[in-house]
Amino acid sequence: MFAQIDTLILLLFYIPIFFVQGLVPAILAARKHYGPTFYLKIWGIKRRIFFITDPEGRKTISKSAFIRIPDGLVAQVFGVSDKTVEMFVNPENIHDFGTIFEGIELKKMTSRHTVNLQKTIRECLDYGEKWSESGLYDLCSTLVYESITTTLFGSSVDARSIVKDLKSFDTDVHLLAYPAPYRWCKPNLIRSRNKIAERLSSVKNDDSENVFVSKLNELASLLSKEDVGSINMAVLWAAYGNVIPAIFWTYFYLRRYPNIYEIILREIESASSEAKEDDLIYSMPHLDGVMEETMRLTANALIVRECMQDMKLMIVNAGYEVSLAENDILILFPFASQIDEEYFPRPHEFVHDRFVIGSPNQASAAARRIHAPFGEGKFVCPGRLLGKNVIKWTIVAMIKQFDIDFFDDCETIKKPTMLKSRQGFGIPPPQKDIRIRYRVK
Repeated sequence: MFAQIDTLILLLFYIPIFFVQGLVPAILAARKHYGPTFYLKIWGIKRRIFFITDPEGRKTISKSAFIRIPDGLVAQVFGVSDKTVEMFVNPENIHDFGTIFEGIELKKMTSRHTVNLQKTIRECLDYGEKWSESGLYDLCSTLVYESITTTLFGSSVDARSIVKDLKSFDTDVHLLAYPAPYRWCKPNLIRSRNKIAERLSSVKNDDSENVFVSKLNELASLLSKEDVGSINMAVLWAAYGNVIPAIFWTYFYLRRYPNIYEIILREIESASSEAKEDDLIYSMPHLDGVMEETMRLTANALIVRECMQDMKLMIVNAGYEVSLAENDILILFPFASQIDEEYFPRPHEFVHDRFVIGSPNQASAAARRIHAPFGEGKFVCPGRLLGKNVIKWTIVAMIKQFDIDFFDDCETIKKPTMLKSRQGFGIPPPQKDIRIRYRVK
């Protein structure tokens, strides 16, 4: 049985929490009061909004053939036509597209990224004894924007020329998912989105081995020029939108705990000397564990889905049934499980080896299964493996190739607040950047 949040209660209690603390605390407060599954029925709006925060409910809904990504949401955020969105959000097409990011193609893309990352370090940053001052998040952004754009689209796209618009778009992209008045307050947001889409509307394949661009160009023959640019922009944002904050938070936690930083440094040095280049990225289990633990604490995306027809879903292992009507909205919230003490002891603490097999703090198999920073089921992020590799190689580069000093003491610095307005939209960046000075070794 689902509990309903009355509209008056919503207005008097949960909306104030939303405006003061953010979306995530509001949902967690409702979960604490109503249980892991509840819904809203707002005056004047026909369809209901269901919140599913338990793992079994999420798993069942993610597998259903009659649950889809809402077409209108994708079109609204990235400016793509509804017809094109329908083509891309089809689970079969998502799976087909995802094969580009697996196996040998994943290795090729990862290799291209490492080359482009080194090129970014050489061309965009100063070498030598001179220190540069920056924010940590700014440095992470510099390392990612150009390297990932060139990795995906090749040299036919002038990555450096769109960095300013990428930053502008990324800062406020979440507003495009909100009702129109929010978007009207940010005309530069729409302008930046349109500029990026225009520059990505014609991508030449200057590398015969770039299967990603070849696939995009195959699809381009079925789309308008405007939609080609918008789809390419959506893919590009998906590649960096959560990667940059993931790198920031991972590096922050490493520096906050010097003993963990030393463990990772030794692991990188050992792997670099012992593993073959192709196997290097797979031979750092403690760094993998730090990345997973960081995402457990920071990835708080709301996964929005839509019901395609009237139906009933039986959540067998949880012992309840969901009666859904056509066009009902379902919001899956894995973060609630990721900070649930039932699965993760000391859930709000950073435990670096929680995801390291055989460690004293190893999470249970059940806990590892419900950890879903990249989504789950048929709609799991197709580029998640490439995203992890980009995070890992960037962290390795920051540790091996940079001297980075925090202006404040690393061990006592307070964890920055996550950007309140980006809660529920992936991995939020910090509300305020951390000041650093750095130099390339």
